[in-house]
Amino acid sequence: MEDLFLQLTNLHGGLGILAIFGVLLLCGLGLPIPEDIPLISAGYLIHLQQTTWVIALLVCMAGVLVGDSIIFWFGRRLGNKLLRSRLVMFFTTPKKILKVKAYYRKYGPKIILVGRFLPGLRAPIFFVAGSSRLRYAKFITYDGIAALVSVPLWLFLGSKFGNEIDTLLGYIQRGKTITFSVLGGLVLLYIVYIVWKAKVASKKRLALAAAAAKELEREKDAEL
Repeated sequence: MEDLFLQLTNLHGGLGILAIFGVLLLCGLGLPIPEDIPLISAGYLIHLQQTTWVIALLVCMAGVLVGDSIIFWFGRRLGNKLLRSRLVMFFTTPKKILKVKAYYRKYGPKIILVGRFLPGLRAPIFFVAGSSRLRYAKFITYDGIAALVSVPLWLFLGSKFGNEIDTLLGYIQRGKTITFSVLGGLVLLYIVYIVWKAKVASKKRLALAAAAAKELEREKDAEL
């Protein structure tokens, strides 16, 4: 995480903000890099006065929305017939696509709002939005609303805490570690619950089978 930040912020003469645009574009296409790092990098460039708020905001919003739009149009043009192609599997997996389809059936286009904050599911969500024939105007509206929340927030943090950027990055990393640990614990508890529930169900089936066998024996004895 810090390596990417250093690479982006060590570029000068406008190259830094252009590189940030490229990274955000790749993030939209499914690159497994959280958007917060390039966005914080842009905020830090504001702090260093190597760019302005207006330029950083416009470039970052463009990188985010263009990347998202490309994956949306991949879904629109290629459709379900290429869901298992090598091209699509470069960005996602069949399991993620199926999961996103289930979410989409349940929540509809509103899932796009949360897709911005789910790096692992962002590309599949936007791809499915395109393949489901959602109007582009509605897609970009939902996605734009989410981007107008996340992009200025990270830019503000990067610019406001430029003098304590190492501390900020450390807090973000620890926050992610805690989040993933909590999610991992919840997944583990869910697995334990499923296993326990399966054992209980198995015991009930065995008990019912035993009771049915005893009842059958009693009926046979009564007939004799």
